[in-house]
Amino acid sequence: MSVEMKRLTMFVNRYMANNVKNMEDSMNKLASGYKITKAGDDPARLAVSEKQRTQYYGLRQALENSLHGLSMMEVAEGGLSEIHNMLQRMRLLSVQAASDTFTSRDRRLIQTEVDSLIEGIDQIASSTIYNGMRVLKDFSAEGSISFHLGANKDEIKSFSIDTVSTQELGVKNVSLETRAGSEEAISSISNAINNLSKTRANIGATIHTLEPSLNPIAYSMEKQVESETQYRDADIAKEMMDFTKNQILLNSSVNIFSKVNDMRRRIVDLIS
Repeated sequence: MSVEMKRLTMFVNRYMANNVKNMEDSMNKLASGYKITKAGDDPARLAVSEKQRTQYYGLRQALENSLHGLSMMEVAEGGLSEIHNMLQRMRLLSVQAASDTFTSRDRRLIQTEVDSLIEGIDQIASSTIYNGMRVLKDFSAEGSISFHLGANKDEIKSFSIDTVSTQELGVKNVSLETRAGSEEAISSISNAINNLSKTRANIGATIHTLEPSLNPIAYSMEKQVESETQYRDADIAKEMMDFTKNQILLNSSVNIFSKVNDMRRRIVDLIS
């Protein structure tokens, strides 16, 4: 009798321990929302879902990189736009001073404004800054700016921005104090405007490269999340069914264990 009762007790203990473990697993899945909460749940699915999660995080950062790149290019474009306006004003003054309807005194007054514009161009070129970087000064080398626009190695876009200054543009020493000097200034400033237009066009092309990249990156992120969800997320309805089943089984195990203990006490009482 003693051997049989011991065997029965071990049998009930084993099933109760299994039911407790199953209850813990169900509670973990319901609480976390994941059907894979540890490697032992499904090693193969865990490996695949982690790979997809890696891609998702990389794409999310690539999207931020694209947005930061756009912001940087827009800052550069804003500075160049103001310099363009100032060059247009300088050219207008040059055309004005090239006419002999103005006296030498008039031309000196016009030169005062031109000198101020020249100083302003250099000031804007030096103070157009993004995140501490002088975007119109520090990136003239070929491929000196690179944006990483993907989740994996070498998915980059590289380009450069021509250095901008009155010296580089060829207008630092323009003089409108004579008619001949004004005529020469018209040519110099026109060349500067054309060169600046090319720089702005390159920046515009870069912006048009970055903007279309946003939607594909966002779409890829969406699909990575969707795929990772299918591998990892719990089916809440199914988990609730399993939880209820395990709860019933655990309650039954506890009830049976209690009855077995009660039977053992009765047998001891009878023997006594």
